[in-house]
Amino acid sequence: MKTICFLAFGTFPLLSHHDTVYDVGGSQLQQVLIGKELVKKGYNVVFIDFDYGQKQFEVIDGITVIKTFIPKQKMNIREYILHIHTLLYALSKANADIYYQRAGVYLVPHVYAKIVRKPFIFAIPSDRLLSLNDYDRFFIHFFQYFDISHADNVVVQSNYQREALKQNFGKDSTLIKSICVIDTDKVQKNPTPLVLWVASLRELKQPRIFLDLAKEFPDVEFCMIGGPSNDTKFFDSIKAEAERIKNVRFLGFVPLHLISDYFKKAWIFINTSTVEGFPNTFFQAWSTYTPVLSLNVDPDEIICKNKLGFHSGNFAQMVIDLDTLIKTDDLRQQLGLNGRHYVEKEHNIDQVISQYIDLFERLGK
Repeated sequence: MKTICFLAFGTFPLLSHHDTVYDVGGSQLQQVLIGKELVKKGYNVVFIDFDYGQKQFEVIDGITVIKTFIPKQKMNIREYILHIHTLLYALSKANADIYYQRAGVYLVPHVYAKIVRKPFIFAIPSDRLLSLNDYDRFFIHFFQYFDISHADNVVVQSNYQREALKQNFGKDSTLIKSICVIDTDKVQKNPTPLVLWVASLRELKQPRIFLDLAKEFPDVEFCMIGGPSNDTKFFDSIKAEAERIKNVRFLGFVPLHLISDYFKKAWIFINTSTVEGFPNTFFQAWSTYTPVLSLNVDPDEIICKNKLGFHSGNFAQMVIDLDTLIKTDDLRQQLGLNGRHYVEKEHNIDQVISQYIDLFERLGK
């Protein structure tokens, strides 16, 4: 069977069950889920990851993990160049038939794949990567543009991403939806209203809007979960502000495997991000019968079209929508049920893995 190499930076904590220490995002979760299923199907799967203190080569759940360098919150071009030899060593040891990248370290893996004449797949993790004007640093902009423009195949999560890719990069793509792991345990909602927010604490996620929302409902319990990102000062400022609001429970970082317990209790899940790809938190909410109330993000308008919650569009409407969801039990419960049915039908693991296998077999010929 083919060997698939994932440039899976940031996945080792989840694979090794050390996510009690390291924050793990949706991109990492999706790659772990895909990798484990491919192993079950007989594929050889290699993950290239950061150095978290593990051995140079480790095998976890059938996945071979090759470490590179210690992760750093911000890396300049000089530091990136110094790590190239480490990346090249890991790539050569992977000796893969196909290279797959979803996020992380750019350019070098793609160039290596070209040199050894192996297919390179780039999976779009966020709508932000498809904007040609929204990059903080020039070299990151250039590297990402190269990877997307010259990939042998680009995997997108939504029709919006497919259209943006075609318009901005002139490329066709393969639409493969993300995996939702359905929790079969009983869901028991909180006896009183509980409003939940889960994301990494960075400005892009706009956590202050959630705190402003809590101030509008002083008699309702609001729960905020999120670990620090690159900006620890921002994290500290949000934490301090949240702790001054009496009806807000600030939990900070919570390991991924424990977050489901909070979704099971929540009445409503809130998303305040400016931009996303397809948030894994939406799946976590819908799989636990929790409607989503989103300020800006509604991939392909599925929230509105499938009646999975509300896409408010502005803060004033968000206040109105939240009030409606809290006060209208029948509506809230129906939206939650719709969400559960939606992920069971559209994001089941067998369907998604089948599409990936079709893609790998097609490219690997």
